[in-house]
Amino acid sequence: MRRGGGRAARSDDVRLRNRAALIAALREDGPRSRTALAAATGLSAATVSAIGGALLEEGLLAPVAAEAQGGRGRPQAPLGLNPARATAAAIVVSNRAVDTVIVDYSGSEIGRSWRGALPRDAGPAALSAALAAEIDAARAGARRDGAPPIAALTIAWQGVADAEARRVVWSPIVDARGVDFAGPLAARCGGRVAVMNDAAMVAEAFLRRGAKRSGAPTDLALLLVGPGVGMGLVLDGAAAAGRASSGMEFGHMTHVPGGAPCACGRLGCVEAYAADYAILRGAGRDERDDPLAVAQAARDGDPAARAAFAAAGEALGYGLGRLFALLGPLPVALAGSGAAAADLLRPAMVAALEQALAPELSGPLELSVAGDATALALEGAAAHALRRLDAALAAGAEIAGAPWREAVA
Repeated sequence: MRRGGGRAARSDDVRLRNRAALIAALREDGPRSRTALAAATGLSAATVSAIGGALLEEGLLAPVAAEAQGGRGRPQAPLGLNPARATAAAIVVSNRAVDTVIVDYSGSEIGRSWRGALPRDAGPAALSAALAAEIDAARAGARRDGAPPIAALTIAWQGVADAEARRVVWSPIVDARGVDFAGPLAARCGGRVAVMNDAAMVAEAFLRRGAKRSGAPTDLALLLVGPGVGMGLVLDGAAAAGRASSGMEFGHMTHVPGGAPCACGRLGCVEAYAADYAILRGAGRDERDDPLAVAQAARDGDPAARAAFAAAGEALGYGLGRLFALLGPLPVALAGSGAAAADLLRPAMVAALEQALAPELSGPLELSVAGDATALALEGAAAHALRRLDAALAAGAEIAGAPWREAVA
C-alpha cells in the first residue's frame, strides 16, 4: 500500500510541476501553440494537450485567435492565460507618491491610480487604509467592467521590508516602524499579500525583461539611487533576497565610520553620501531642491556640485568593491535619479573600485542606465504578484472572496 501511495504522490508532484511549467512558459512568452509549448517546456505533445485541456476547463487558459498571432494557412489555435481568471495589484510607495496598478491575469494593465506622499506621522491602520483606498481608486477607473477579485497584491516600499514579505521594518517615508500590511490587507486578496523592497522589484522587472532578450545578463547588481540607495541583486537568472530583508541593504553599509548622518539614523552609510539628500547637502543646497538641477550645475562647472557627485560616486564604487570581493564582478545598472547623473557618478565609481580591489578580483565596470524607477518597480511588483498567483493556481488553489470594494476601516 505504501508503494502504491508513493507512486500516486510522485505522479501528483509531476502533474503539478508540469502545470506550473506550462503556466510559466505562457507567462514568459505570451500565447503559444501546443507545439511551441511542448518545445519550450520539454514536455511531450500528449502531456501538453492533457494539461492544457485541464487548464482550459479550469478557466486558467483561454484560446487565442490564430490571426491575432499573425498565423497563415491553418495554424494551431494558440493558448494564452485567461485575462478574466483573476486580477492582481501592485503598489509602489516612495517619499513622493503612491502609485498603484491593477493587471488582469494575462498581465495587461486595466486600472491605475496615483496620490501624493503618505502622511509621515500616519499610524499603521491609517497607512493600510490609504493603500486600500488607492486600490479602490484604481479599480474604479478600470477599463473592464466586472473585473474578478484581486487575488494577489505586492507592495514595493522604499525602506527595509522583512524577508517574510509581511511588514515594513523601517522606512524614511513614515515614522511608524514594523508596520504589518499583509495582515490587514490579506483578507482582500486570499492571503496573497507581499511587502517587498522597491529596489528588489526594480531588479524583478529587469529580470523579466532580460528573460525576453537573448544575451541578457544572468547576473546583475541593480543600484537604485535616488531618495535613498538600495540594491536588487540577480544571480544565475534569479532574484536574490536577504535573510533579514527582501532587498540588499547596500545603502546602509558603512562607508565612512562616524561620517555623515544617514536617514536611517546611523553615521557614515553609503546612502549618506550617494542619495539625493546627501548630494544636495554636499553641494550646499537645500535638501528639498531638485537633484537634477544640481546635476546640471555640476556639468556647468559648479565646484561644490561636482565635489558632491564625486563623493557619491566614490561611496558607490567602494560599496561595489565590497560586493565584488564576495561575489566577483557583476554588470551594474543604475536606476532612479542617479541614472540621470551616471556621467557624473561613473568616473569616481571607477576610481574607487580600482582602489578597492586588486585587478585580479575585479575588472572594467560594466555600467548601464535603467529606465524610470517607479515604472520598473510597478512592473516588477505586478510580475511578483502574478508569479505568486501562478504558483497558487498551478497547485489547484481556489480564488476566494468577493471583488475588492470598500477601503479598510
